[in-house]
Amino acid sequence: MVEKTALFYCDYLTFSEKLIYKQQELRFGDNMIKKIKTQPPLVCMSYMSYGPWFEATDDEVTRRRKMLEHALEELGSTTVRLRHVTDRLIRIGEDDLTEENVSWCVEELEYHGEYFLTTAYEIQDRLAGLLAILTESPKDILIGKRRAFTDARIPRYVELKKTMPRAAEQFLALESRICSFVKLRNKKTHEGSLHFEFLVDGQPYDPEEILRSVKEEAQYGALLQTIRVEVHRFIETHKTDCEAIEKSVEQLEETIREREKLDE
Repeated sequence: MVEKTALFYCDYLTFSEKLIYKQQELRFGDNMIKKIKTQPPLVCMSYMSYGPWFEATDDEVTRRRKMLEHALEELGSTTVRLRHVTDRLIRIGEDDLTEENVSWCVEELEYHGEYFLTTAYEIQDRLAGLLAILTESPKDILIGKRRAFTDARIPRYVELKKTMPRAAEQFLALESRICSFVKLRNKKTHEGSLHFEFLVDGQPYDPEEILRSVKEEAQYGALLQTIRVEVHRFIETHKTDCEAIEKSVEQLEETIREREKLDE
């Protein structure tokens, strides 16, 4: 009679058990133990994307419902990421600006500011995906092409307004809120790099170089305060827009859930 005492590699193992599990043991009777070496699991950190989970038995109504749920989750998670970026910008403004850290401050604003632009575009993409489901349109014609907003999305918003007028207005409000950020993102992606500069009468200057060139203490203090004001203005603009986007996304989701009865 064979007595099995080994723990075999199964799906129900915990993550840590999978990492440390190296071999299996089989016991045959009392004396003979046979060890079977197994390959350790392949472990890596990488990127993943998820789609809605369909069952073979799902009808068209169920599939559409799952697609809507997934589209709303994607829009919500992208908006959360926008909040994370905005919080990083806010934390930069909490540090006292001095001659020693002004270059660091500008570099951080540039880095997270550009991430804000990219995330705004992702929100536009998620809106297009949601609109595609609601209007039964292919998503690839709604975004990513020149004049996609005026030639593709606007006609569908007009059509959507007949059945979901409040949702159509909320879509357009979100489009308007992210429009300027998306234009900058498109310019950065397709035309040329963006350079985050301190502008005086439209002329770009490096803030650190300006401060170093000032000799008088009074003038130095005034200039440093001017830079502080502009840094906080930049951050406050993104904070205000992020809050408005969050609120608009929440309202749009509530409207769609109510209209489509997703919570029933």
